[in-house]
Formats: sequence, structure tokens, C-alpha cells
Amino acid sequence: MGRTKGKTSTPPEVVAVVTELVAKHGQAGTARATGLILHTVQNYLKGIGEPTRANLQKLANYTGKTFVIEVKPEQ
Repeated sequence: MGRTKGKTSTPPEVVAVVTELVAKHGQAGTARATGLILHTVQNYLKGIGEPTRANLQKLANYTGKTFVIEVKPEQ
């Protein structure tokens, strides 16, 4: 999972989960509850940035949802 700023997009599944959490808890509350950095929550809402494995784990731990990482050959 890359960390190149602005070069990758957030998977729609992650955007949906974060959007749902923000609707319930607000951005700062979502960051506190999940252990994510506020800026990361804001970027995921905008679809910016590919989540690290650690951030996916934080979301999975908090929500109970499973995230699958799929790796395909580059084209």
C-alpha cells in the first residue's frame, strides 16, 4: 500500500466506512475513536490516499468490518 501523497486514491469501501463513522461521530470523533490522525480521516473522505495496512487494521478493529487487500499486476 503506497503512501505517495496525492498520487493514490482511497478505495470506495474505505471512503464509505469513514463517511459513515463521520456522520455518527464527526471527523475529530472518528479520529479519536479509531486511532487515525484527523488529517488522514479528512483525506479518506476526499478519496485521497491509499490506506496503509495499519490504518485498515484500525478501521477493522473499530468497526468489526473486514478489508481485503488485492494486488494486481501493474500495467
